[in-house]
Amino acid sequence: MVTGPLVSVVVPCFNMGQTLDETMAAIEAQDYDPIEVVIVNDGSTDPVTLERLRHWEELGFATVIHQENRGPGHALNRALEAARGVYFLNLGDDLIEPPYIGEAVAEMERDPNLGIVYCHADLFGSESGPWRLPDFSMQVQLLNNLIFATALMRRSDWVTVGGYDEVMKGREDHDFNLRILGLGRTVHRLDGLYFHYRRGRPSVNASLHHTANRDIFIDAYARMFRNNTQLYHDYAEDFMREIFSFVDERNELRLRYRRLERLRSSRFGGMLLAAVRLLRSAPRCRSRWRS
Repeated sequence: MVTGPLVSVVVPCFNMGQTLDETMAAIEAQDYDPIEVVIVNDGSTDPVTLERLRHWEELGFATVIHQENRGPGHALNRALEAARGVYFLNLGDDLIEPPYIGEAVAEMERDPNLGIVYCHADLFGSESGPWRLPDFSMQVQLLNNLIFATALMRRSDWVTVGGYDEVMKGREDHDFNLRILGLGRTVHRLDGLYFHYRRGRPSVNASLHHTANRDIFIDAYARMFRNNTQLYHDYAEDFMREIFSFVDERNELRLRYRRLERLRSSRFGGMLLAAVRLLRSAPRCRSRWRS
């Protein structure tokens, strides 16, 4: 068992009864000590969730705080107000491997300027396989979050930046990562694959990408920009390079589809489209031609 400073694993919980035991087991299996667990029940209504929360609290394995539903930013701040650890890790219904916390703490202890430690990851649930996050770069991070929420951080940095933005509805983790980086902190990714991200649950950030939620998405990014104005100022050229890389991709797609549109509108393209439609509407003819 690896020992060191106290680590607080904070768990914002909303109707997680079906997965909470898995999460607790993953924390129990860590080869690091000491660890405290602080769960914030963010207005859960599921009886199974409430029963499992009572179970883990009665075992003495977790401190459970109950509140009305206020969202993940508020739940995390509430948990970290109660936390006593030097470092903290935000873990929802995902899973971590036993070496994760110990190796992450060792890196933090080696480098006092280090602010975020994460690892390689994969997916499980409705989708499985490697989660191919690119290597960290500030240029990409300013627009797209490269660091998942379950990274080890310093609780003192949470205090310094004023906690998670509770107004944001989505992108809270991205915004918080940028504010930690705005302190001049560095980032380290461990070599091990120690994080398993659960696919299949509803995701606020994923829903923001839909056109119907575009205004919410824009508001979240605008607020993130205003929260981190100095960082965007300092890395303005990198930010614009990333923006223009998307412009280049869009222009390339437009060029490709323009050629396809010209083909479709030509006489040959019209004949080809008609033939495809005929084949789709006549399956018996297709099977006869194949034989």
